[in-house]
Amino acid sequence: MANNPRFACKHCGSEAFKCVSEPKSLDQFVGAVCSDCGATVTENDIREHYLKLGTQIGRDIFKDLK
Repeated sequence: MANNPRFACKHCGSEAFKCVSEPKSLDQFVGAVCSDCGATVTENDIREHYLKLGTQIGRDIFKDLK
């Protein structure tokens, strides 16, 4: 996960979104709409995703230290 972070809809798991323009970063997903379930991405969704990424990266680092 940490090597290839993907953003997925927290409601249905889809990675397909309708965006106004091509997002260059996760922050630009705010306001995007999930193509499968229609959920709108919020700032809180992005924060939760960054938290999960940070947790996974930390686990990977400690796992590699063993």
